[in-house]
Amino acid sequence: MIKALVLGIDGASWNFIEEWIENGKLPTFKKMRENGVWGDLESCVYYFTSPAWKCYSTGKNPGKLGAFAYWNFDKNEKKIRLNSSVSFKGRDIWGILGMHGYTSGVVNMPLTYPPKEINGILIAGFPALEYDYTYPPELEKKLKKKYDYRVSHLGGLDYGEKTLSEIKDLIEKHLLVSRDLLRENEFDFFQVVIFYIDKIQHDYWKAMEDNDPIYGNVIQKFWEFIDKEMAKLFDMINDDCYVFVVSDHGFVSLKGVLRLNEWLKDKGYLCLQSRRFRIEDIFDFLETVGLKKDLVARIAASSNLIKLIRWLLPDQLFQKLEEKALSRGKKMGITTVVENVDWTKTKAICIAENCVYIVKPDIHGKFRGKLIEEIENLRDPKTGKEIVKAVKKCEDIYFGNYTHIAPDLIIIPEDGYRFSDGMQRGIWDFSRKPWSGYHRLHGIFLAKGPRIKKSAKVKNATIYDIAPTILHIFGIPIPKDMDGRVLTEIFES
Repeated sequence: MIKALVLGIDGASWNFIEEWIENGKLPTFKKMRENGVWGDLESCVYYFTSPAWKCYSTGKNPGKLGAFAYWNFDKNEKKIRLNSSVSFKGRDIWGILGMHGYTSGVVNMPLTYPPKEINGILIAGFPALEYDYTYPPELEKKLKKKYDYRVSHLGGLDYGEKTLSEIKDLIEKHLLVSRDLLRENEFDFFQVVIFYIDKIQHDYWKAMEDNDPIYGNVIQKFWEFIDKEMAKLFDMINDDCYVFVVSDHGFVSLKGVLRLNEWLKDKGYLCLQSRRFRIEDIFDFLETVGLKKDLVARIAASSNLIKLIRWLLPDQLFQKLEEKALSRGKKMGITTVVENVDWTKTKAICIAENCVYIVKPDIHGKFRGKLIEEIENLRDPKTGKEIVKAVKKCEDIYFGNYTHIAPDLIIIPEDGYRFSDGMQRGIWDFSRKPWSGYHRLHGIFLAKGPRIKKSAKVKNATIYDIAPTILHIFGIPIPKDMDGRVLTEIFES
């Protein structure tokens, strides 16, 4: 008999769904708040899918996990690495439960690819590939045959009805599989994450704010759909089951983007090689000679061919390609930025949003203090208002065995501002494209169960507290290296 169920909703946030709850648009959420406890859930820093979901599942801060964002940066090698499940240290809730003989089912949990062995079933989530994503491995064949299962939607970054339909079908399928797994197995613990609502909120926030006649109600309709799917999932469990609904971060309207590497470059702290070469330039060049875009994409993915083309083409053509790319406002992604940095002159670089690495150790102390002051004094050029709540030193927020590879500075912006690591013409971007919604520190927390208080609001809950609270329900001692606490205040006694 299942004892605990967790529904994760990426980017869920009271500041916009509460109105729909009060208006009766989300009856399942309303019923759960009336029959349980609810409140804000403070995320980790920095509050992105990676590392937030891992902070939830382990109860540990990134300094103990060894991964701080989607990317980790090696200062010595001057290389970046995309983090995966093997990048994160520490044992997840289901791993600890398995050590005590309990079985678990985990569906669509971000950052679980490649899947690790589990006492039960695991179906990895974003950013998983579309193969080798299950444990046990033979489950994948069944999922594809019976459900035509996919981890990710097919539409890429497209905006429109096709993408909306694909994402809705994807969420529906993930939850259908979850219900069937619950029906067919005797789990003690079960978890499923609804991930792609995050993309919907990123892309359609402006349409919601502007009451767009076509797309203005997209976000609300998705939440109404999620509410109905929640009800179906909750119908699968009995009244003795503890239910948690949590998010990795919240959401808010995006006011503006500061391209931090462009700002660092403008200050003279980040220097590029005199002749910049971009992967996008290869796309432009090869497409001009008639190759199709999908073939160009595969060709450009070959680093050896990139080096060959770079060596063969004369400087004059490089300059023309550079001018063309700049004139079209082409974006330079962080991987291309790193490839083009002049490390002999560079003092600092932004790797992953809001994370700054100081790459010259001999100037670290004095320069870091100066940089903090300059970043804290940044203002919105349109309003003159401050855009930074705080700039944190790594040692002030991280602790554990991996703080030596942490970003030196972590920027916590005011709600509505984003610090990106890409480069493009201009330091500021107020276009709100492609994103018009962005993350905020506080997400949601809901819980109900046989010993949980009714209709009570909880304060000061953090993303680190969920894992120890679930272990407490199972009567398992809390590992001493967990950073969270048992939320004793949610229980009646």
